[in-house]
Amino acid sequence: MFYLATVRYIGRVADDSAAGDRDARGTHQVEALAFYQSIQPEVANADPAADETIMAYVTADPGDITITSRDAALAALNRVSSALLLTRSDLVTSYR
Repeated sequence: MFYLATVRYIGRVADDSAAGDRDARGTHQVEALAFYQSIQPEVANADPAADETIMAYVTADPGDITITSRDAALAALNRVSSALLLTRSDLVTSYR
């Protein structure tokens, strides 16, 4: 559940940034961070670089939010799927 919520809000942050909606972006970024913190210990233990990538995204300044950084955060989260007891079929692989 926390994986899916983190993925959802990672995507919403990029959408808000693209739309120039700073208020929504800030709200969704805080929500992404809150959900991510529920699984962060497992992610950080399994792959510290993945944790660093995700944390950089969910705490980034508005000008630093890009589709590339969104995709990097998703890829980093998916790299540690086994530590989250997820199977390949559980993963979100694209925002398209």
